[in-house]
Amino acid sequence: MFQKIKIISLVLISSSLSVAGSVNFDFRFESDSASYNTAAKTAGAKESSQFLMRTGRVDFKGLLNKDINYRLRLRVDRDSETTQNKTDNFSTQVDYAYIQHKISERFALTAGKFASEVGSIEGNMSSPDIYMPTQAYKAISANNFLYVSGAKLTYSQGEQDASVFMVNQSESQSTEQTKLAYGIGYKGSFLEKTLTPVAGYLSDEKQGTVSGAKLTTTISSLGIKWDPQPYYLSFDYIVYAQKNITAVDVNDTATTMVFDAGYDFEGVIPKFKYELTKKTGSAKEQYDGVVVGVEFKPYPEDIFRYHVMVTQMNIKPDVGDSRFEQHLLVGTRIYGDFLK
Repeated sequence: MFQKIKIISLVLISSSLSVAGSVNFDFRFESDSASYNTAAKTAGAKESSQFLMRTGRVDFKGLLNKDINYRLRLRVDRDSETTQNKTDNFSTQVDYAYIQHKISERFALTAGKFASEVGSIEGNMSSPDIYMPTQAYKAISANNFLYVSGAKLTYSQGEQDASVFMVNQSESQSTEQTKLAYGIGYKGSFLEKTLTPVAGYLSDEKQGTVSGAKLTTTISSLGIKWDPQPYYLSFDYIVYAQKNITAVDVNDTATTMVFDAGYDFEGVIPKFKYELTKKTGSAKEQYDGVVVGVEFKPYPEDIFRYHVMVTQMNIKPDVGDSRFEQHLLVGTRIYGDFLK
C-alpha cells in the first residue's frame, strides 16, 4: 500500500512541474474465463471466471540535457514490499530505472535496470498487447531475464542498433551471485521501417542449488517483422537452454517458434497467433498454442481499445494424456500521458 501511495505522489508532483518529459499511464482490464479438459483438471487446474487488472504501470521519461535521458517505470499491479531482489535491491515493481548517456554521435551508455531485448519480436513488444505469452517469454520473465540490471553499451548507425551488456545474474534466493551475466542484441529497420529484424543472446552462469556444478542458462533468439500497414506479419525463433539444473548433466532445452499476424480494417483489427514449443531433457513436452480474436479502436489516434480474444493451449507430454486449456478474454486497454 505504501508503495502505491509513493507512486501516486510522484505522479502528482510531476504533473505540477514543467519538465522535459512525460508521465505515462498504462492499464489493461479484462474478464478471464478459463476452462480445461479432464487431464488438466487432474493435474490441478481449476475452471474459473474473474475480472482483473492485467496491466497497471506508470512510466516516467525525461531529458536532463541533450545527451542524458532517464526512465523509471513502476508497477501498480504488483505488491512486492518484501520481495527485494538481493543482487541489485530493486523490487519486482520496478521494470525500468536507468540513465542513458549519449557519449558520442554513435555510442550510448545505459546504467541501471533496462530491458534485455533477448525475447525476439515478442520480447520487444508492449506486454499489454500479448494475450498468451509463449513458453519462451514465460521462462525469460519468470527467471528475471526480461528486465536486467547492469550496464549496456549501444552502437547506432542510421536505423541499426547493436548492443552489448553486462548484468547481474538471474535472481535466486537459494544461491549467491558468483559472476556477471552478459549478452548482445541487435535491432534493425529496413524498407522505410516496414521490415524489422531482431536478434539477441544472453549467457548466465551461477552456483547450482543441489550439486557443485554451475547452473548455466543461455537464450538465443532471432525474429523478423514485416509491417507495411494496414497488416503485419512476424516470426520468432527462440532457444532457451539450461544445464545442470538439479544435478550434473540434468539439462533442459525449449525451442519456441511463433507466428503472429493482424490486419487493421480502420480500427477493427483481427489478430492471429500460433506457438509451437518443444521441450527436451528432464521433461519432454510439446506445446501447441493459438490466439484468435479482434481489437476495436474507436479512436484510432489514441491508444484506447476493446478486445475479445480466445486463447487455446494443448500440452502433449511424452507420457500420458494431453492437457488442454482455453481462455476467453474480454477487456480494454488505455494508455496516455498524465501531463497532457
